Amino acid sequence: MRCTRAAVTLAALLLLLCVWALSRDNRSADAAFGTANDDSFFLIVNLYFKSAADRATFVNLFDEFAAHVAAAERSTLQYRLLFSDAPEPHDEFHCVVLEQYADKAAYVGAHRASAAFATFRAALAALNPRIDGQSFLTRINE
Repeated sequence: MRCTRAAVTLAALLLLLCVWALSRDNRSADAAFGTANDDSFFLIVNLYFKSAADRATFVNLFDEFAAHVAAAERSTLQYRLLFSDAPEPHDEFHCVVLEQYADKAAYVGAHRASAAFATFRAALAALNPRIDGQSFLTRINE
């Protein structure tokens, strides 16, 4: 059975919400599962690689960059690499990057503007994966 883009995005969003709720242990359960009163900015990035070797290379790149993020970006609240557990062969080289920032400015500033990010993106581009990403906020901007 082939997953549609909408189904994959919905599954990733549900996973994001569960991980976010678990990471917010300083909030009540009601707040964790309701509308948040913060400015968190989330990205869910689906990456589809052409081979196991390309995905393995990316995992190494990601681990190196994630160490930088943990050490240098205090406003990055989560930066995780997830793998599909679906048995379908088309998911074999698929992974998801789940990102949470204190706010959108933290993503645009500290994260995207770093030299380490530029290096990471160049190495990722050399692998030429199909990338499908979406951003989300914890509240509606009106």
